[in-house]
Amino acid sequence: MEYAKLAPGEITDSKIDFEKVTTAMKVSMALKLSKGWPGEVLEAAKNAFTDTTFLVTLVGVTSFYMYLWLTPDPSFVTKAVAAGITAYMWYNFAMEDIIGTAEAWVELEANCSAAKTVQELQVAGDKFAKKVGAVGFDILMLLVMWRVGKKVGPKLSKIGAERAVVKAEARVKSVAGEPGSGVIENIGNTKAGAILEQAKANAKTSSETVILDEFAKLLPESAKAGFEKYRSSLKGGDKTVLKSLEVRAAKGENLSKAMIDYGVSKEAGTTIRARLLVEQVKLARAELVKSEVLKDPALRQTVMKERFQAITEILKALGTLEDSNVKAALESRNLQALAAALAEKIPLSETRGSIGEAIQKWQLEAKYPARKGYRILTNVEVVREVSGFDRIAKWSDAERAAGRTGEPKGLYEKDGKLWKSITEIDAVVAEPTQSGKLRPVEIEQVKSGGGTESTEASAKSQNQNAVGGLNDIAAGKPEVQMYERVGKNTLGKRLTGSFDLSQVSSLKTSVRLPVGKGSGLAESLGYKVDIITELARSLLQSLPPKNHPLSRR
Repeated sequence: MEYAKLAPGEITDSKIDFEKVTTAMKVSMALKLSKGWPGEVLEAAKNAFTDTTFLVTLVGVTSFYMYLWLTPDPSFVTKAVAAGITAYMWYNFAMEDIIGTAEAWVELEANCSAAKTVQELQVAGDKFAKKVGAVGFDILMLLVMWRVGKKVGPKLSKIGAERAVVKAEARVKSVAGEPGSGVIENIGNTKAGAILEQAKANAKTSSETVILDEFAKLLPESAKAGFEKYRSSLKGGDKTVLKSLEVRAAKGENLSKAMIDYGVSKEAGTTIRARLLVEQVKLARAELVKSEVLKDPALRQTVMKERFQAITEILKALGTLEDSNVKAALESRNLQALAAALAEKIPLSETRGSIGEAIQKWQLEAKYPARKGYRILTNVEVVREVSGFDRIAKWSDAERAAGRTGEPKGLYEKDGKLWKSITEIDAVVAEPTQSGKLRPVEIEQVKSGGGTESTEASAKSQNQNAVGGLNDIAAGKPEVQMYERVGKNTLGKRLTGSFDLSQVSSLKTSVRLPVGKGSGLAESLGYKVDIITELARSLLQSLPPKNHPLSRR
């Protein structure tokens, strides 16, 4: 009640439990009632804000910090810079100042805890304000900014991610519109065929030659040379050319843009398509950042592992300085050139596969939301026991003794037994049952690269093997089990007992492939192989392995 008289603006309509006035409440009262505190802060603020160096530093550092927040996908460099700024800020405060402020705060809490009157709280607040002074003002301001950052940072990151997607989309659209990009915008059948229909109307005859002549007149100047080249390149004369244009118009192609592209030289077309690929990769990365796919732990672990292996190999090679590019980059201290040289040595296959799996999981989570009880398990290995062996080494020795290679591909040691892979399931979508077990409703394989093992047929074969293995488990065959696959040659937790496999016959199987791959019946990853490949390369360039000596240097 004494506090209410001195600070009526702080009182609300809510009820107060007078038996539970906490120390935190008393500290708040003491800071607000202190007469010494505003004066000390005001004096410190006056001294600071009349110092040009302080103002420049404050504006510069704050602006740069905001930039780092708005960076949607921070790289090793931006993280290092952020850490450096933090270290710099702490460097400006002496240890005794930091400790002194902490001790003053502890004393403030103790005095407030013992206080019985508002006057005692005010004395405690004045004592704290006078003791910490300008240094306390600076330190408290730092703490406030840290708190603001904790709250505002995620929101700013989200805004930054959205802005990055918009900018990337604009760049892709801009490059796609340039001559030779090969992008023929689908603008709808009516509009697409308008120029051709107008040419037919102007011709007033069914003669293909006359119609094409009228079509050429309606084209923009930049497209006329390409059309003449296109017209002369097709076998079968003008009849074939007209039929080809009609088919393309029916597909919704922009015929003017198509003819412009046709007139561009092969070299110029290659250059513009390379630029387009770069911008498409940037857009893909921005979209995956926005959707938080790139935060997927498995993907980042794969990237870091591959980069670690590549760096290790290169460092070994540097003993004889065999790699001239790496040597030159190190000697010139050119980090960008070093990153490029390292990237050329890094295998992309596993990272590309992990990107596909991360996108697959994100897409399946949208289709089967967790709020409806669905769970999505990734990298599930279905295995069969290798009778008579418990170690890979013993099996290999026996194979070589029998005149075979003894190559231990697909073998795992787990639970005192040796297991042979039947297949790996990239994703299992399951729903809970009343018994607490999970019932699989869909299994899906994802293929995200080129090569003979990255086809729709191989994915379907994996699904068939998986269903066969699940049927064996459902039939009670103990030699077949399900495990988590936690590494290339490592099994994790056994999953067999967690599943209800009584309805395997109704299990849906599916395949997810890059755009343009497969029969068209498969699910789509949303990106072409070349974009996924370049995205993998960009990740390998920007995500150094954690806790590696190079990253600490």
